[in-house]
Amino acid sequence: MKQDKDWYWKSDEEVGLTRSRERFRVGMLIFIMTVTAAILGGWLLIQGVKLIIVKIIWPLLYHFLDYISDHLV
Repeated sequence: MKQDKDWYWKSDEEVGLTRSRERFRVGMLIFIMTVTAAILGGWLLIQGVKLIIVKIIWPLLYHFLDYISDHLV
């Protein structure tokens, strides 16, 4: 395709380019990657909170309540 010197003033369809379609695809790809990263980040955050509760807080609470029950009697 031969382009004249004023090709940049013409629309994408007149020139034969698919810039708008490529922009849409890139935008959708960025959107999908962002949503995927947000879902993965949320899942990892929930797993971290569960780990902290199960491994740290729950044993401390158990030992604290056991200590109180032994010394109050």
